[in-house]
Parts: sequence; C-alpha cells; structure tokens
Amino acid sequence: MDVGTPLKCIEGLISKGVSGITLIAITPGRAGFGKALLYKNGVVKELISSHVGTTPESTEEYLNDCLFVKQFYPMG
Repeated sequence: MDVGTPLKCIEGLISKGVSGITLIAITPGRAGFGKALLYKNGVVKELISSHVGTTPESTEEYLNDCLFVKQFYPMG
C-alpha cells in the first residue's frame, strides 16, 4: 500500500500548515508513512475511500470525530 503516494507533496502540505482537505484514495494508507502523516497532522477533514481502518492514524481521527468519511467505495 501507498505505492505511488506523492511523499514530497505530503511533506509540503504538512510544512505549510494546510488543513481541511478532502482526501480521495483507495485506501487510507500505511501506518506511520505517507497518507498516515496527513491524518496525524490534522490535514485531512474528509475522506472518500474504500475503508478507514488500515492505519491507526486514520482510525483514531475517525473515532474521535476529527475525520468525516464522506463516502465509502467498497472493493470487491
């Protein structure tokens, strides 16, 4: 997972203090890497994805009502 994730773009969003984005991704990412850093730093407000639970960071944000899951698109 997270193959092809634009790591430099993620670093840039975090370093500039961007927040409130809608992330559209097949999966929420991999723990401690890539997209997970967006959740950890409060960048993502809404998620459109196949699920929310592959990273502790996205799961925690979701359970604490800090991440709104706009739509789920199940795979398979």
